[in-house]
Amino acid sequence: MPRNYEEFRLRILTELHEERKERKRTLHVLRVRRYRVRLKQRIRIARLQERRTKLAAQIAVLQARIDTKEYHRRRCAKAHDGMIAGYSAAAPLTEAQLQELHFSKRYKAAYLEAVAQRQQWVAKMAKQNSPTPVVQPRTIQL
Repeated sequence: MPRNYEEFRLRILTELHEERKERKRTLHVLRVRRYRVRLKQRIRIARLQERRTKLAAQIAVLQARIDTKEYHRRRCAKAHDGMIAGYSAAAPLTEAQLQELHFSKRYKAAYLEAVAQRQQWVAKMAKQNSPTPVVQPRTIQL
């Protein structure tokens, strides 16, 4: 019996050892796979952040160019543009706001004049369209 037991024990121990070795290898493979996935994610995040900073720099350059062009457009604005903008403004700007935005003098003068004309026109239209009381003739009573 000891001989069979020793053989049995040796076989069982080698099988257990092989199972543990296999389990250890599979766990190691899974651990390495998870590590590689996380590494790829970190690399992708770094690449996206780099692209985001490049795009932010490009956006800043383009925004500065747009602001410069808008500034020059306002500095050279014509009186006709001011008249159109003032007449069609839903919420007209004040003279101080126009000065702060650096509009040209002729634009500001035309804008403010058009705003005043529009307000007068709206007041006249409101007065004209207000209901006037109509006197009804008296009916004849029998």
